[in-house]
Amino acid sequence: MMNATNSPVSASDACLSPDHRAAEILTTSPLRKGKQPIKLPVASPAPSPFLRLAIIAAETENAGAYAFAAATWLAASELARQPSNKRWAEDRSNFCENALMRGWGIREDKEED
Repeated sequence: MMNATNSPVSASDACLSPDHRAAEILTTSPLRKGKQPIKLPVASPAPSPFLRLAIIAAETENAGAYAFAAATWLAASELARQPSNKRWAEDRSNFCENALMRGWGIREDKEED
């Protein structure tokens, strides 16, 4: 396989993202011979779908929107890979459903005076 500069690309290079390849080129450039390697920050991976939903569920639960939070926690539990995360999300969903049955949270039918 050849890259854009017509130099061979190894199999290990092929799986690197463009940002990682650019970082490797910068740190191994012939112009850098005899100099300290450049320390480049590596971006953290994007959060998992479970974590994204759990954050949304926690924020809506804190806002008192228990109906939406219960559904979101339940959806997050289905995406959880760890049994402990699955259990936590199911428990939070049950809590939100209980809070909804007790009338906690945001009152949409309440008029402001």
